[in-house]
Amino acid sequence: MSKNMKDDSLAFHPIKDANAIEVYKKEIKKLNEEIHSLRFQVQQLSSFNKDLEQFSYVASHDLHEPLRMVSNFVQLLAHEYAEKLGEDGQCYINFAVDGVKRMQKLIDDLLMYNRMGKPNIQVSEVDTTDIVFLVLHKLNALIKEKKAQVDVVSKLPTIKYERNQLAAIFYNLIKNAITFNKDTPPILTVSCEENEAEWIFKISDNGIGIDVENHEKIFNVFYRLNDRPNAESTGIGLAMCRKIILRHGGKIWLESTPGNGSVFYFSARKNIEEVLKINNNN
Repeated sequence: MSKNMKDDSLAFHPIKDANAIEVYKKEIKKLNEEIHSLRFQVQQLSSFNKDLEQFSYVASHDLHEPLRMVSNFVQLLAHEYAEKLGEDGQCYINFAVDGVKRMQKLIDDLLMYNRMGKPNIQVSEVDTTDIVFLVLHKLNALIKEKKAQVDVVSKLPTIKYERNQLAAIFYNLIKNAITFNKDTPPILTVSCEENEAEWIFKISDNGIGIDVENHEKIFNVFYRLNDRPNAESTGIGLAMCRKIILRHGGKIWLESTPGNGSVFYFSARKNIEEVLKINNNN
């Protein structure tokens, strides 16, 4: 009996097998349609991103010239008619010049943000200790003005990264920590830890701190915690940092509470070549 049952289980059943084949054909067809749809969406998204980048680049360049003209004419007006303008007039001139400068800074940051999304990242061996000290040298005037103390804990590692983009990350994070501070002198610490897969860089400060509800929002383009007209931030720096870090296969996050300072972390992958193969092919 068991032999007959065994033989029956191995028998060919045309109707059952034909039905199964039809089901498989339908499933395969459905999967192929879904794959085709996804590919089309990816192509559309890629095309949209390229158009958006091109628009940002062209618009930013086209805006520079009229801004330069406004700035030049306003300053010429201030020079030629200083006595006639009076104190109030000079004040208005200063407001106009300051507004132009902030707009130019915004455009420059937007152009920089656009460049950071370009494909085919070229990495090299970069000594992060050298990068941090170059950034500190560049921020020397601000450090002296704020009487800031910046400690670099031990020697930082040499990693594979795009040099200028790594410098942009440290520049924005350190500058923010110095700029957005309490009345007391800023105290910053730059350090690094590692695990099997990545390096974890850490920039801590004794600044104003950030509410938990803003921990994600601050990485959005144009988002600013401080909306005062004279605020130095354009709202692009942290978005730029995140864009660079993600392109290199890392992450950026923070720990912070209002009044107790902030700690910003970002990771750098050790197997960066694998990440770049994926990114550069997209």
